[in-house]
Amino acid sequence: MRDKERVFQAADELAGEGTPVTVTTVRERAGCSNAAATRYLREWREERRAQEQVLPELPASVTALVTRGVENLWGAAVQAARAEHEQEAAAADEALTAVVGEADALAARVDEADAELAQLRAVLESAREHARAAQEERAETERQRADAAAASARLEADLAAARAELETVRAELAEQRAATVTADRARADAEAVVALALEDQGVDPASARLDVRCDVDPCGAGGSLVRTTVRLEVVLPGVPALLAAMVPARVPVEATGTAAGDRFAGAP
Repeated sequence: MRDKERVFQAADELAGEGTPVTVTTVRERAGCSNAAATRYLREWREERRAQEQVLPELPASVTALVTRGVENLWGAAVQAARAEHEQEAAAADEALTAVVGEADALAARVDEADAELAQLRAVLESAREHARAAQEERAETERQRADAAAASARLEADLAAARAELETVRAELAEQRAATVTADRARADAEAVVALALEDQGVDPASARLDVRCDVDPCGAGGSLVRTTVRLEVVLPGVPALLAAMVPARVPVEATGTAAGDRFAGAP
């Protein structure tokens, strides 16, 4: 149904109910805009006023004898009434035109206000969307920050564990180096003692083979036992040189001694 039909129907219903027929009541009943209600309500009023200006039928009770006189009198009365009504209608039309102009302007402003309100509502909804997006982004940032903090804590823990493990490895390496130094020193001390003893016996230390073994690691540590074995070949005494050239005149000799490790431990 078009706006005009809805406005005419609403105006007829309001007039039949005895309710004031205004732009507001028609707009609410027809469900149209202020501009449409103002425009078509003016047309409805003009049509209704035209219907009211139709000459009423001659009363049936007038007798045929006075028909012509009554008609003349009636016509004059009607013309006078029409003239008066036309004057009043002209004044009313002028006033109505001014009111209609004001109503049209007011309806246009109302429509503009409705459009502006719709735009403001759209802007408000967009602002709310931006606010929700910003809140979600802030929550995501907080979550990422918490994850980063947890990851940093895990890395700190891993780094501390790695440092502790590194210190342990360094300590073990230091112990191994100390053991190696101690073992080398023990062997060197043992070789020096054996060389000194061989020289006292008139034997060249280079001809002897020295074997140093320890019962614990590191070798030569305090409280450990160092087993030293010396092997060499000696010339049998009293064998003539001619015979020594023909038959072996050397015999292998081996001597083993055991001593506490600190006996061969030299000063650092």
